Amino acid sequence: MTQQISQLATVFGLFLTLSASPLIAAEPVNIQVAMPSLTCGKDGLEPNECILNGTMRLRGAESLNGPLRYFCDVRYSYVAAGNESQAIRFTGRVLFHGEEKLVQGRARRELAEKLTLKLSSNARQIEVSEIGCERE
Repeated sequence: MTQQISQLATVFGLFLTLSASPLIAAEPVNIQVAMPSLTCGKDGLEPNECILNGTMRLRGAESLNGPLRYFCDVRYSYVAAGNESQAIRFTGRVLFHGEEKLVQGRARRELAEKLTLKLSSNARQIEVSEIGCERE
């Protein structure tokens, strides 16, 4: 009898956890990256390896606590080919993901994400065009 009660309590607890999960997942979270920049091919990095710097801020309902998985879509541009008067601007895109712990719906993180970009051999002036992040 005690074992049946224990099993029922476990099943009931699991049911409550699973039924509450969609409500937590439905809470909107705003993720922004301030002052994003790319540093490429320096400090031992390959020419197409870059470090994305910036400040990531996550904001949601105060009731949100714990880990939050996110992904970011980084669009970048660079100049290559030709001389100064014939420079051609190219664009690319790379995704990365991570996890941040929310405390009362808030988190802040200084980014230093290592990204591998698709660049031509003589790329220069590599810049972030746009960055958008969402929860997974």
